Amino acid sequence: MIREYAVEVVRRIDEDIASKQAQVGEGKCTSFEDYKNVCGQIRGLMFARDHIEATLKNIEEEDE
Repeated sequence: MIREYAVEVVRRIDEDIASKQAQVGEGKCTSFEDYKNVCGQIRGLMFARDHIEATLKNIEEEDE
């Protein structure tokens, strides 16, 4: 159950990351401030994804 939940959360985070990367790549940032904000959001999402994946790995290792 936890694994399915974590996989779904990571999938949604990956979608958000891809969307924000596309926003930058398509030149939709109207200012440098906007660009920095979107890059910060991407970094935050990646940080959260990494923590979720590490926690899931720890839980799975403890179950073995």
